[in-house]
Amino acid sequence: MIRTSLRLFILLFLFSGLLGQQTFAQNERGRREDLFDREAMLKRFDADGDGELNDAEREKMRDFILNSLQERPGGNRPEANRPGGNPPGSPPGGAPGGRGAGPGRQDLKVVEKFDKDGDGKLNEEERSKARVYVKEQGSGSRRRGRRPGGGGESSNLNTGKPEKLTPADVKNYPDRPLYDASILRTIFIKFPGADWETELADFYRTDVEMPVDMTVDGKNYEGVGVQFRGNSSFFGVSAGQKRSFNIRMEYGDHDGLYGYKTLNLLNCHADPSFLRHVLFDHITGRYLPTSKSNYVKLVINGESWGIYLNIQQYNKDFLADWYDTKGGVRWKVPANPQRAPGLRYFGENLDEYKSYIHLKTTEAPESSWDSIVRLSKLLDETPADKVEEALSKVLNIDRALWFIAIDNLLMDGDGYLSRGSDFIMYQDPAGRINLMPYDSNETFGLHGGGGGGPGGGRRGGRGRRSGDAGSGRPSGPFGRPPRLGGDESDRRPDERRPSAPPPQAASGRFTQSPLEFENSRERPLISKLLSAPNLRARYIAHVKTILDESLDWDAIGPVVAGYRKVLGNEIAKDTTKLYPTEAYEKGVDGEFSGGRRPVAGIKNFVTGRRAYLLKHPALSEKAPVISSVKASPSEASPSSKVKVSIRTGKGEKPGKVLLYHATGKFGAFAASEMKKNGPAWTGSIPAYPAGTLVRYYAEARSATNDATVFEPRRAEGSPLSYRVQAIRRSGFPVRISELLASNQKTNTDPQEEFEDWVELYNSSSKAIDLSGLYLSDSLNNPRKWKFPEGTAIAAESYLVIWLDGDTDDSGLHASFRLARDGETLILVDRDKGQNAILDELQFSAQETDRSFGRGRDGKGRALKPSPGKANPAK
Repeated sequence: MIRTSLRLFILLFLFSGLLGQQTFAQNERGRREDLFDREAMLKRFDADGDGELNDAEREKMRDFILNSLQERPGGNRPEANRPGGNPPGSPPGGAPGGRGAGPGRQDLKVVEKFDKDGDGKLNEEERSKARVYVKEQGSGSRRRGRRPGGGGESSNLNTGKPEKLTPADVKNYPDRPLYDASILRTIFIKFPGADWETELADFYRTDVEMPVDMTVDGKNYEGVGVQFRGNSSFFGVSAGQKRSFNIRMEYGDHDGLYGYKTLNLLNCHADPSFLRHVLFDHITGRYLPTSKSNYVKLVINGESWGIYLNIQQYNKDFLADWYDTKGGVRWKVPANPQRAPGLRYFGENLDEYKSYIHLKTTEAPESSWDSIVRLSKLLDETPADKVEEALSKVLNIDRALWFIAIDNLLMDGDGYLSRGSDFIMYQDPAGRINLMPYDSNETFGLHGGGGGGPGGGRRGGRGRRSGDAGSGRPSGPFGRPPRLGGDESDRRPDERRPSAPPPQAASGRFTQSPLEFENSRERPLISKLLSAPNLRARYIAHVKTILDESLDWDAIGPVVAGYRKVLGNEIAKDTTKLYPTEAYEKGVDGEFSGGRRPVAGIKNFVTGRRAYLLKHPALSEKAPVISSVKASPSEASPSSKVKVSIRTGKGEKPGKVLLYHATGKFGAFAASEMKKNGPAWTGSIPAYPAGTLVRYYAEARSATNDATVFEPRRAEGSPLSYRVQAIRRSGFPVRISELLASNQKTNTDPQEEFEDWVELYNSSSKAIDLSGLYLSDSLNNPRKWKFPEGTAIAAESYLVIWLDGDTDDSGLHASFRLARDGETLILVDRDKGQNAILDELQFSAQETDRSFGRGRDGKGRALKPSPGKANPAK
């Protein structure tokens, strides 16, 4: 089996003209080794030690070879000869001395070299010259991909003619969100040339985008930028079959498509069911920020290219959706067939981390990397009894535990557990790093599994040996570059592989322990967090929550049925799909075995995985039951605490009950112990200023075992909340007199710009000091802009404040603008006055250069603007 498999791959190399130039990697001792020596390959990928490669092991070897083709130094396209390439002798894809062999390579920079007119784009003539240059840098045949290599792909899958469609033939959904999963929207793309596919392949992994016209819901978007995207989903697909696309709206100077600047259209590579990614996103979105997703139909130059997954881009739009901000720093750990270090600590050399982590926030300073180093160091060095205290300052711990639980239960074959890669990190404005999954097509046991058993030991499937703490990646100990063909004599005793277990039965694909990597330094995020007893108990509670709410066919079956209803018979009509229709039809409650390995249906996985987990000893301990959580008063004011009372149900008695609360959207939760008070447990949340968002939840820990429970069960993922309400105080002599929300030609500010403004009027006979008061257009944020020290308004006089956001300009310029469509403007007391609302003026949609103000009767109406003067009667 092994010899046949290797011959096939070596033939592939010969066919591509690659064996004429030997491909070597340099191991940690500096010895050069042939990457594709048969014995070395067998030793590297024969995880169960039976002398042969099974389906899962061959899959990993295939990924490794493909990755080496793409990244090798010294090949047809030497990395060292292009900007940002690797120095000679460095591991493929990594920085010098780097840990992440594979994903480190960045796009070849071409645009600046050929952009003669300086518009940041390449026109047809410029692209023509750039294509010649790109081909000179590497093998054109490699860049254009290859024939599909397994999992049922075949160039002879679909012999019918593609469906012909025009925008007039399809139903439009102009009033539905872009990621509405209940509809099937059609996207039309028109490429300018007949060889568009070859051109896109030539520019694969460069910064060149091809301008195309796109039509969606009857609206045309000219000149949007298109590229091929993906790794194995590109290289594993033949020309003329379904490849994945990236579409950038800003390239054509468009604000976005239904609010989103980038589209990712994925080809469902490795997933004949067309379900795994969307279902994973559906489940994960209950517990973590994750990509929105749905299906679209793609039509290229009038011919249908069938169904694509429409997956949200990890960019500032993503942050705005989930975090209500576009600030913070983003990183991505891309897919890595050879496995990435997974946040291992390698000292202070930033190159070690840059070799496998990509910084996605272009404006972020170099010092942003210090946060990654600090997190990695804390994961490496913090003792178990200090984990919560030390890590809570730099890591959103609860979110990290949900991240691990989702990855484990849904068995992401390309994620943090499996490869230490394919996840994203976001440092929020409070400075804590949030971890989230990414690229989830190889989930729901796609690569099998099995063998781990009740004790949290390593599983035998997915190319690993049961019980091993460090053999789950084909690389050297603790993230060092792989030592191909070498022995394990220099490994630490706790890192050496034990003897292989017997082969696993087919049912073993569902038996990954929920405590996988608990005692392994190879996945420090898991081993370090679970070393703290309270965090381990929290993690197990989260596992139980997912098991109860989501990993249950009664809950997920209707969701799957909804997706299949949307798809209808589209898959059968698809002439570019990568797998036969039979594989799709068996994708729910069957098993497709037409490729290198059998692929279990979604229902089979859910029921099998659930059955295994329900019997696992780690989940058997009974936790208390929280029957109710009540807060009073129901509307909090700035002057009083909020009392919280919980009651527990019958069964396991709680030994300790904790109340957690946090302020704002990013504040870390603080815990306080609740007291037993008759049948209830009581605690309180301190008083906070008006407008403060307060989030809270409770935890009840068992008195007799390590089990714990939260209410709400999703804890920090979906806590209870309230907002402190501002009180209103009458009698203040300064009132809002007039405002202008759309100023085009009425009057200018000191900087000679037409800006929004508000006018205040002091009706008293003495000057009023406004220092420390606030103006705001939000009851949820009443302290939006603070009057500078020394600001006063004279007796019976007017004062104009510019509402333009230009706070650095001379004069009074507030930090916000008015909404022309209407809102409420409020004048707010000082902090010591509990931020009471002193006056407010609500207005509806406004006309340009028509103000809104109070008449003599005190009622608001549209007026002819009169800033600094008494309002006209009409």
